[in-house]
Amino acid sequence: MARVNSVDLRNHLSEILNRARFGRERIVVARRGRILAAIVPPEDLEFLVNNHALDLRQLAARAAGDLRSLGFLPPPGLFALEIGMDWHPESGRGSSLGDGPDPCDPLL
Repeated sequence: MARVNSVDLRNHLSEILNRARFGRERIVVARRGRILAAIVPPEDLEFLVNNHALDLRQLAARAAGDLRSLGFLPPPGLFALEIGMDWHPESGRGSSLGDGPDPCDPLL
């Protein structure tokens, strides 16, 4: 996998995009040694989107685990997703977890 820094990306964007599109090359963009993004061919992106490399429940479980490891309780929506419940925050506060107060609300 090729690696470019952010300055090279800015200076050679067209060339780098062509390498991904026509050369089917995967390119990692870094700044000061830290990965910022990845540029992938459209076919790779389509595969990732269609095959859900990580589904929503897996992502929620990972995020909730990270919060717990730092000593925080995950917010209700994240917890609901983690255990497989539907969570629709636009339908009102606490609608998927009962009508009680939000245990993560810092004002309580």
